[in-house]
This record gives sequence, C-alpha cells and structure tokens, in this order.
Amino acid sequence: MTFNTSICRNVSTFLIIAILFASIAPAATFAGMVGTDEAIEQQSADLDRDKLEQELQRDDVRSELEQLGVNPDEAVERVGALTDAEVRQLTADLDQQPAGAGIGATTLLLIIIIILLIR
Repeated sequence: MTFNTSICRNVSTFLIIAILFASIAPAATFAGMVGTDEAIEQQSADLDRDKLEQELQRDDVRSELEQLGVNPDEAVERVGALTDAEVRQLTADLDQQPAGAGIGATTLLLIIIIILLIR
C-alpha cells in the first residue's frame, strides 16, 4: 500500500504543477487583435520607407550626398531610424512635387536628409 500511495502522491504533485503552468502560460502569450487600419498603416509605412531607401540608392542622389559631405550609407541608416510618421511626411512631400517644377525631388530629399543628420 505504501508503494501505491507514494506513486499517487508523486503523480498528483506532477499534475498540480502541470495544471498551474498550463494556466499561467496562455496569459503570458496573449496577443490582441490587430485592426485592419493598423495593418494597412504598417504596410504603408514599410512601403514608404522602401521608397525613400530606393531614392537614396540612386547614383545621382549618392553623388550629391557625397558632394555635400554626407555619407550615403549613413543617410540610409538614418532613414531606417525614422518613425513611421516622419517617413509618411517625407514621402508625401516627395509625391507632391511635380517633376521639374521648383526644387526637384532629389534636392528636397537631400535637404531633408541633411536636416535629419544635423539634429
């Protein structure tokens, strides 16, 4: 009888611990619902960031950055560090500039990058 009692005690202790861990784990890994607006905003910000990085990879932009004393690779890193709102603002400014009118998109992008590097 003592053998069965000992086994029952060990199994019971194991089951109690297992049930406690099972009830704690889901609370720690709970994930909330992601709304459609949030998902679209994040995807849009990623696309805008990619657009800015592609602009910085152009040869004419890189050469202008170098002429101004700005390391093009550092400028790409700075664009990566921008918040989503800043990225949206920059791409909105670039999209609003008609081609060949006023200052070009490249010049505007350079001015913005230089301002970001200074601060």
